[in-house]
Amino acid sequence: MSLIIKIFDRIFYVIHVLLNAFSKKPKIYMLNTPTHGNLGDHALAYAEELFFKNEFPEYKYVEIYGQQINSYLLAILQFVVRKDDLVGISAGGYLGTLWIKEELRVRKILGKCKQKNIIIFPQTMYYSNDTDGKRELKISREIYNSCKHLTICAREKKSFDEMKRNYNKCKILLLPDMATYLPYKSFDTTRIGCLLCLRNDTEKTCKGNDISRIKSIVESLFGKVGFTDTVVNYTVKKENRICELNKKLQEFSSAQLIVTDRLHGMIFALITGTPCVVIHSKSHKVEGVYDWIKENKYVQLCSDIEKLDNIIHSVLKVEKVEYDRENIVPYFKPLIQLITSIGEDNE
Repeated sequence: MSLIIKIFDRIFYVIHVLLNAFSKKPKIYMLNTPTHGNLGDHALAYAEELFFKNEFPEYKYVEIYGQQINSYLLAILQFVVRKDDLVGISAGGYLGTLWIKEELRVRKILGKCKQKNIIIFPQTMYYSNDTDGKRELKISREIYNSCKHLTICAREKKSFDEMKRNYNKCKILLLPDMATYLPYKSFDTTRIGCLLCLRNDTEKTCKGNDISRIKSIVESLFGKVGFTDTVVNYTVKKENRICELNKKLQEFSSAQLIVTDRLHGMIFALITGTPCVVIHSKSHKVEGVYDWIKENKYVQLCSDIEKLDNIIHSVLKVEKVEYDRENIVPYFKPLIQLITSIGEDNE
Protein backbone atom coordinates (compact mmCIF):
# COMPACT_ATOMS: atom_id res chain seq x y z
CA MET A 1 0.00 0.00 0.00
CA SER A 2 2.81 2.40 0.84
CA LEU A 3 4.26 1.88 -2.66
CA ILE A 4 0.90 2.78 -4.24
CA ILE A 5 0.67 5.92 -2.08
CA LYS A 6 4.21 6.86 -3.07
CA ILE A 7 3.39 6.45 -6.78
CA PHE A 8 0.23 8.57 -6.50
CA ASP A 9 2.13 11.16 -4.50
CA ARG A 10 4.70 11.49 -7.27
CA ILE A 11 1.98 11.70 -9.93
CA PHE A 12 0.32 14.48 -7.91
CA TYR A 13 3.55 16.50 -7.89
CA VAL A 14 4.04 16.07 -11.63
CA ILE A 15 0.49 17.38 -12.17
CA HIS A 16 1.14 20.16 -9.63
CA VAL A 17 4.18 21.35 -11.59
CA LEU A 18 2.44 21.07 -14.97
CA LEU A 19 -0.64 23.02 -13.84
CA ASN A 20 1.47 25.83 -12.40
CA ALA A 21 3.49 25.99 -15.60
CA PHE A 22 0.43 27.41 -17.42
CA SER A 23 0.45 30.53 -15.26
CA LYS A 24 1.49 33.66 -17.14
CA LYS A 25 3.27 34.94 -14.03
CA PRO A 26 7.01 34.34 -13.61
CA LYS A 27 7.53 31.48 -11.20
CA ILE A 28 9.95 30.50 -8.48
CA TYR A 29 10.18 26.73 -8.22
CA MET A 30 11.52 26.25 -4.69
CA LEU A 31 13.05 22.78 -4.53
CA ASN A 32 14.23 20.59 -1.66
CA THR A 33 11.98 21.98 1.06
CA PRO A 34 11.59 19.76 4.14
CA THR A 35 8.98 17.28 5.30
CA HIS A 36 11.18 15.91 8.09
CA GLY A 37 10.82 17.16 11.65
CA ASN A 38 13.66 19.71 11.76
CA LEU A 39 11.73 22.92 12.51
CA GLY A 40 14.81 25.01 11.80
CA ASP A 41 14.59 23.87 8.18
CA HIS A 42 10.87 24.64 8.19
CA ALA A 43 11.61 28.14 9.46
CA LEU A 44 13.91 28.57 6.46
CA ALA A 45 11.23 27.34 4.04
CA TYR A 46 8.61 29.62 5.59
CA ALA A 47 11.00 32.59 5.44
CA GLU A 48 11.73 31.90 1.75
CA GLU A 49 8.04 31.98 0.90
CA LEU A 50 7.56 35.13 3.00
CA PHE A 51 10.52 36.73 1.23
CA PHE A 52 8.90 36.28 -2.18
CA LYS A 53 5.48 37.35 -0.89
CA ASN A 54 6.97 40.60 0.44
CA GLU A 55 9.65 41.42 -2.10
CA PHE A 56 8.39 39.78 -5.32
CA PRO A 57 4.60 39.35 -5.15
CA GLU A 58 4.51 39.14 -8.95
CA TYR A 59 6.13 35.67 -8.77
CA LYS A 60 4.05 32.53 -8.43
CA TYR A 61 5.59 30.45 -5.64
CA VAL A 62 5.75 26.72 -6.39
CA GLU A 63 7.18 24.56 -3.60
CA ILE A 64 8.51 21.05 -4.21
CA TYR A 65 9.56 18.88 -1.27
CA GLY A 66 12.98 17.26 -1.32
CA GLN A 67 11.43 13.79 -1.02
CA GLN A 68 9.49 14.38 -4.26
CA ILE A 69 12.54 15.17 -6.37
CA ASN A 70 13.33 12.43 -8.86
CA SER A 71 14.54 12.13 -12.45
CA TYR A 72 11.01 12.30 -13.89
CA LEU A 73 10.12 15.50 -12.07
CA LEU A 74 13.44 17.13 -12.96
CA ALA A 75 12.95 16.17 -16.62
CA ILE A 76 9.56 17.93 -16.56
CA LEU A 77 11.12 21.00 -14.92
CA GLN A 78 13.68 21.13 -17.72
CA PHE A 79 10.76 21.41 -20.10
CA VAL A 80 8.42 23.82 -18.24
CA VAL A 81 10.83 26.31 -16.61
CA ARG A 82 10.88 29.42 -18.77
CA LYS A 83 13.66 31.98 -19.07
CA ASP A 84 11.80 34.38 -16.75
CA ASP A 85 11.38 31.68 -14.07
CA LEU A 86 13.71 30.85 -11.22
CA VAL A 87 14.78 27.51 -9.79
CA GLY A 88 15.46 27.85 -6.07
CA ILE A 89 17.16 25.34 -3.79
CA SER A 90 16.01 25.75 -0.21
CA ALA A 91 18.38 27.11 2.42
CA GLY A 92 20.09 25.12 5.16
CA GLY A 93 23.40 23.67 6.22
CA TYR A 94 23.68 20.66 3.97
CA LEU A 95 26.14 21.49 1.19
CA GLY A 96 29.09 19.12 1.41
CA THR A 97 29.84 15.83 3.14
CA LEU A 98 28.13 16.40 6.51
CA TRP A 99 24.73 15.57 4.99
CA ILE A 100 25.90 13.83 1.82
CA LYS A 101 22.44 12.64 0.70
CA GLU A 102 21.32 16.24 0.50
CA GLU A 103 24.46 17.21 -1.43
CA LEU A 104 23.78 14.40 -3.91
CA ARG A 105 20.25 15.71 -4.42
CA VAL A 106 21.56 19.22 -5.07
CA ARG A 107 23.97 17.81 -7.68
CA LYS A 108 21.07 16.02 -9.37
CA ILE A 109 19.05 19.25 -9.52
CA LEU A 110 21.99 21.24 -10.89
CA GLY A 111 22.80 18.57 -13.45
CA LYS A 112 19.27 18.62 -14.85
CA CYS A 113 18.67 22.39 -14.65
CA LYS A 114 22.11 23.74 -15.55
CA GLN A 115 20.76 26.05 -18.28
CA LYS A 116 18.20 27.67 -15.94
CA ASN A 117 18.44 30.61 -13.53
CA ILE A 118 19.24 28.81 -10.27
CA ILE A 119 19.62 30.29 -6.78
CA ILE A 120 20.82 28.22 -3.83
CA PHE A 121 19.45 30.09 -0.82
CA PRO A 122 21.75 30.83 2.16
CA GLN A 123 23.75 27.74 3.05
CA THR A 124 26.66 26.49 5.10
CA MET A 125 29.20 24.44 3.14
CA TYR A 126 31.43 21.82 4.76
CA TYR A 127 33.67 19.16 3.21
CA SER A 128 35.70 16.89 5.46
CA ASN A 129 39.45 17.37 5.15
CA ASP A 130 40.20 13.78 4.13
CA THR A 131 40.36 11.69 0.97
CA ASP A 132 36.57 11.26 0.75
CA GLY A 133 35.95 14.96 1.36
CA LYS A 134 38.44 16.04 -1.29
CA ARG A 135 36.98 13.60 -3.80
CA GLU A 136 33.43 14.79 -3.18
CA LEU A 137 34.46 18.44 -3.40
CA LYS A 138 36.08 17.80 -6.77
CA ILE A 139 32.87 16.21 -8.07
CA SER A 140 30.76 19.09 -6.76
CA ARG A 141 33.15 21.67 -8.19
CA GLU A 142 32.73 20.23 -11.69
CA ILE A 143 28.94 20.11 -11.47
CA TYR A 144 28.41 23.52 -9.86
CA ASN A 145 30.82 25.27 -12.25
CA SER A 146 29.10 23.71 -15.28
CA CYS A 147 25.88 25.64 -14.56
CA LYS A 148 25.26 28.62 -16.82
CA HIS A 149 23.36 30.88 -14.36
CA LEU A 150 23.99 29.59 -10.83
CA THR A 151 24.05 31.86 -7.78
CA ILE A 152 25.07 30.34 -4.43
CA CYS A 153 24.28 32.21 -1.22
CA ALA A 154 26.41 31.64 1.88
CA ARG A 155 25.07 32.49 5.33
CA GLU A 156 28.46 33.03 6.94
CA LYS A 157 31.93 34.20 5.93
CA LYS A 158 33.82 30.90 6.08
CA SER A 159 31.41 29.18 3.67
CA PHE A 160 31.46 32.30 1.47
CA ASP A 161 35.25 32.14 1.19
CA GLU A 162 35.19 28.40 0.41
CA MET A 163 32.52 28.89 -2.23
CA LYS A 164 34.44 31.74 -3.86
CA ARG A 165 37.57 29.58 -3.91
CA ASN A 166 35.92 26.49 -5.41
CA TYR A 167 32.95 27.71 -7.44
CA ASN A 168 34.73 30.40 -9.43
CA LYS A 169 32.29 30.26 -12.36
CA CYS A 170 29.27 30.89 -10.13
CA LYS A 171 27.97 34.08 -8.57
CA ILE A 172 28.49 33.95 -4.77
CA LEU A 173 26.55 36.14 -2.33
CA LEU A 174 26.98 36.55 1.43
CA LEU A 175 23.61 36.86 3.20
CA PRO A 176 22.13 36.22 6.66
CA ASP A 177 20.38 32.95 7.50
CA MET A 178 16.91 33.09 5.90
CA ALA A 179 15.18 32.56 9.27
CA THR A 180 16.39 36.00 10.39
CA TYR A 181 13.96 37.39 7.79
CA LEU A 182 11.06 36.24 10.00
CA PRO A 183 9.39 38.98 12.06
CA TYR A 184 9.32 39.32 15.83
CA LYS A 185 6.80 36.88 17.35
CA SER A 186 5.11 37.73 20.63
CA PHE A 187 2.97 35.42 22.76
CA ASP A 188 0.87 36.13 25.83
CA THR A 189 2.75 33.74 28.09
CA THR A 190 4.35 33.86 31.52
CA ARG A 191 8.08 33.19 31.38
CA ILE A 192 9.20 30.59 33.91
CA GLY A 193 12.59 28.86 34.25
CA CYS A 194 15.21 27.90 31.69
CA LEU A 195 15.02 25.72 28.59
CA LEU A 196 18.03 23.75 27.36
CA CYS A 197 17.98 23.15 23.59
CA LEU A 198 21.02 21.00 22.77
CA ARG A 199 21.86 18.89 19.73
CA ASN A 200 21.88 15.10 19.74
CA ASP A 201 22.98 14.30 16.17
CA THR A 202 26.11 14.30 14.01
CA GLU A 203 26.68 17.99 14.79
CA LYS A 204 26.42 17.45 18.56
CA THR A 205 28.64 19.85 20.53
CA CYS A 206 28.04 19.17 24.22
CA LYS A 207 29.15 15.92 25.85
CA GLY A 208 27.66 14.41 29.00
CA ASN A 209 29.93 16.26 31.43
CA ASP A 210 29.23 19.59 29.70
CA ILE A 211 25.47 19.02 29.82
CA SER A 212 25.62 18.14 33.51
CA ARG A 213 27.64 21.28 34.22
CA ILE A 214 25.24 23.49 32.24
CA LYS A 215 22.23 21.93 33.97
CA SER A 216 23.80 22.45 37.39
CA ILE A 217 24.48 26.14 36.69
CA VAL A 218 20.98 26.95 35.39
CA GLU A 219 19.29 24.94 38.16
CA SER A 220 21.10 27.04 40.76
CA LEU A 221 19.77 30.19 39.08
CA PHE A 222 16.26 29.21 38.01
CA GLY A 223 15.27 26.06 39.85
CA LYS A 224 13.07 24.91 36.99
CA VAL A 225 14.96 23.54 33.96
CA GLY A 226 13.31 21.97 30.93
CA PHE A 227 14.68 20.27 27.83
CA THR A 228 13.51 20.91 24.30
CA ASP A 229 14.75 20.63 20.74
CA THR A 230 14.08 22.26 17.39
CA VAL A 231 13.43 18.80 15.94
CA VAL A 232 10.19 16.82 16.30
CA ASN A 233 9.90 13.10 15.59
CA TYR A 234 7.11 13.25 13.01
CA THR A 235 6.48 14.48 9.48
CA VAL A 236 5.75 18.17 8.98
CA LYS A 237 4.35 19.37 5.66
CA LYS A 238 3.63 22.82 4.29
CA GLU A 239 0.00 22.81 5.42
CA ASN A 240 0.94 22.42 9.10
CA ARG A 241 4.34 24.16 8.97
CA ILE A 242 3.23 27.47 10.51
CA CYS A 243 1.25 25.71 13.24
CA GLU A 244 4.27 23.59 14.25
CA LEU A 245 6.59 26.60 14.16
CA ASN A 246 4.21 28.63 16.33
CA LYS A 247 4.03 25.82 18.90
CA LYS A 248 7.80 25.76 19.17
CA LEU A 249 8.12 29.55 19.25
CA GLN A 250 5.49 29.72 21.98
CA GLU A 251 7.47 27.15 23.97
CA PHE A 252 10.58 29.34 23.66
CA SER A 253 8.52 32.34 24.73
CA SER A 254 7.54 30.55 27.94
CA ALA A 255 11.15 30.55 29.20
CA GLN A 256 13.13 33.22 31.01
CA LEU A 257 16.28 31.92 29.32
CA ILE A 258 17.33 29.58 26.50
CA VAL A 259 20.69 27.82 26.52
CA THR A 260 21.39 26.23 23.14
CA ASP A 261 24.06 25.02 20.73
CA ARG A 262 21.59 24.92 17.83
CA LEU A 263 21.73 27.63 15.20
CA HIS A 264 17.96 27.84 14.94
CA GLY A 265 17.58 27.50 18.69
CA MET A 266 19.50 30.79 18.73
CA ILE A 267 17.26 32.31 16.05
CA PHE A 268 14.02 31.11 17.65
CA ALA A 269 15.14 32.84 20.85
CA LEU A 270 16.05 35.93 18.82
CA ILE A 271 12.68 36.33 17.09
CA THR A 272 10.69 35.64 20.26
CA GLY A 273 12.70 38.15 22.30
CA THR A 274 13.93 35.44 24.68
CA PRO A 275 17.27 35.93 26.48
CA CYS A 276 19.65 33.30 25.14
CA VAL A 277 23.15 31.96 25.72
CA VAL A 278 24.61 30.14 22.72
CA ILE A 279 27.16 27.46 23.54
CA HIS A 280 30.09 27.76 21.14
CA SER A 281 29.78 25.03 18.52
CA LYS A 282 32.52 22.99 16.86
CA SER A 283 30.84 24.02 13.61
CA HIS A 284 31.65 27.49 12.28
CA LYS A 285 28.07 28.06 11.19
CA VAL A 286 26.65 29.11 14.58
CA GLU A 287 29.35 31.69 15.23
CA GLY A 288 29.20 32.83 11.60
CA VAL A 289 25.44 33.43 11.69
CA TYR A 290 25.73 35.03 15.14
CA ASP A 291 27.84 37.78 13.54
CA TRP A 292 24.72 38.98 11.70
CA ILE A 293 22.63 39.35 14.88
CA LYS A 294 25.17 40.21 17.58
CA GLU A 295 23.80 43.73 18.09
CA ASN A 296 20.85 42.02 19.82
CA LYS A 297 22.52 41.85 23.23
CA TYR A 298 19.93 39.52 24.76
CA VAL A 299 21.57 36.76 22.66
CA GLN A 300 25.24 36.11 23.49
CA LEU A 301 27.88 33.49 22.70
CA CYS A 302 29.59 31.44 25.40
CA SER A 303 32.92 29.84 24.43
CA ASP A 304 33.75 28.61 27.95
CA ILE A 305 31.16 26.90 30.16
CA GLU A 306 33.00 28.21 33.23
CA LYS A 307 31.87 31.68 32.14
CA LEU A 308 28.25 30.61 31.63
CA ASP A 309 27.04 32.03 34.94
CA ASN A 310 28.39 35.51 34.14
CA ILE A 311 27.01 35.51 30.59
CA ILE A 312 23.56 34.47 31.83
CA HIS A 313 23.52 37.44 34.21
CA SER A 314 24.63 39.66 31.33
CA VAL A 315 21.81 38.66 28.94
CA LEU A 316 19.20 38.89 31.71
CA LYS A 317 20.18 42.52 32.35
CA VAL A 318 19.44 43.57 28.76
CA GLU A 319 16.37 45.82 28.68
CA LYS A 320 15.53 45.74 24.95
CA VAL A 321 14.50 42.16 24.18
CA GLU A 322 12.38 42.68 21.08
CA TYR A 323 13.71 41.66 17.68
CA ASP A 324 13.64 44.39 15.06
CA ARG A 325 13.78 42.61 11.71
CA GLU A 326 14.18 45.91 9.87
CA ASN A 327 17.80 46.03 11.05
CA ILE A 328 18.66 42.89 9.07
CA VAL A 329 16.44 43.19 5.99
CA PRO A 330 18.94 45.53 4.22
CA TYR A 331 21.48 42.69 4.23
CA PHE A 332 19.18 40.80 1.83
CA LYS A 333 19.50 43.62 -0.73
CA PRO A 334 22.05 41.73 -2.93
CA LEU A 335 19.53 38.90 -3.36
CA ILE A 336 16.73 41.36 -4.12
CA GLN A 337 18.92 43.09 -6.69
CA LEU A 338 19.88 39.77 -8.29
CA ILE A 339 16.27 38.62 -8.73
CA THR A 340 15.26 42.04 -9.99
CA SER A 341 18.04 41.98 -12.59
CA ILE A 342 17.01 38.52 -13.79
CA GLY A 343 13.47 39.80 -14.28
CA GLU A 344 14.68 42.89 -16.16
CA ASP A 345 16.95 40.82 -18.43
CA ASN A 346 13.96 38.72 -19.50
CA GLU A 347 11.55 41.58 -20.23
